[in-house]
Amino acid sequence: MCTNIFINKGGYHVEARSMDFPINMGTELLMGFVGQKNTSNPVVDAEQIPAGQLTSWTNKYGYVGRGAFNTAVVMDGMNTEGLSISILYLPGSEYAPFKSADKRPVLSALEIGTFFLSQAKTVKEARQLLDAHQIVAWAIEGAPGMFIKNVPVHYSVRDKTGDSMVIEFIKGEVKIYHSAGNVMTNAPAYDWQLNYAKQYSSIDVSAEKPNEAMAQFVPQYNELYGDALRPAVLNFMGIPGDYSPSSRFAKCTVLLDNLYAPNSSAEAVYQASIILNSAVVPYTPGSSPKTKITTTTLWCVIKDLDNSVMRFLDLAFFQADQKLLPMSVENGYKPLDLKSVNFNAVPDEFASKTIATNTRKDIKVVDVTQVPGF
Repeated sequence: MCTNIFINKGGYHVEARSMDFPINMGTELLMGFVGQKNTSNPVVDAEQIPAGQLTSWTNKYGYVGRGAFNTAVVMDGMNTEGLSISILYLPGSEYAPFKSADKRPVLSALEIGTFFLSQAKTVKEARQLLDAHQIVAWAIEGAPGMFIKNVPVHYSVRDKTGDSMVIEFIKGEVKIYHSAGNVMTNAPAYDWQLNYAKQYSSIDVSAEKPNEAMAQFVPQYNELYGDALRPAVLNFMGIPGDYSPSSRFAKCTVLLDNLYAPNSSAEAVYQASIILNSAVVPYTPGSSPKTKITTTTLWCVIKDLDNSVMRFLDLAFFQADQKLLPMSVENGYKPLDLKSVNFNAVPDEFASKTIATNTRKDIKVVDVTQVPGF
């Protein structure tokens, strides 16, 4: 679960996403600083990959994001140049094993977002970096000495020029959608979601007559439409309202297609928050009778790519017994202005937050299917 949207009208570029998951994912604030050094740590196939082929890099740009598993891997973030990445869940993802015949530098699929934030100003530059590297399977440390492999994810990459890219890992191949649309959720894969959303393309808030395509799906459509005091609102009848990934994708697509172009950054941020609110998933305990594990929206983030401001809103936190600890929302989103951070000086608390190759041999690698909550 998760929803990602992009306000990309009127010369404004604001991205927003929700994190929906059954465990506390991506709750740690991460910062990357200029000059910090990293080396790829795929773990999977590590013994087959020559050390000299692992990608090593030095941060060119500073960035802020949300991390997970106490690592330097960013789940969602933005850099000082207005480039943004979001990692979302995509069941069915399959990563490629290391191929010795491919002599390109090796980078694990999980690290490409963090790599982009530290190295690229634009989606175009990120695409060039992606093409120049062999992207391989990965595992991440879920507990001391225990690594989880095959966690299925895909990426949204956006920049302040309005360019977007979606990256998925399908049947062991990297599938790239450049000049992508303004919405991403979860399964099925991105191309399926695009086709599904077309079924709702007839919804037009400015229409002056009933929508015959939607009338057949909405009970008593004509009666409701005829009594409408505000037909513009009723023109949204037929829009999906449930929380499935496909419905969230279609709903957000319809809303974005029908929004007016914002006249200011503040309006763009407002639009992003309203649409994202429509996709926030409520806590429903016991939704999985077998595991007693449920999913809800844990947090949201809104990124103003033009002005380098991130806004965070924490909604919920799971306790050990899967009870929900609601967070205070009285103060709304909390802003963090990247322009106020000196990314040329590394604070002690972030000095060790870099990616480094694992050198331990006494580790255990388990498949994600063996880990409750994934």
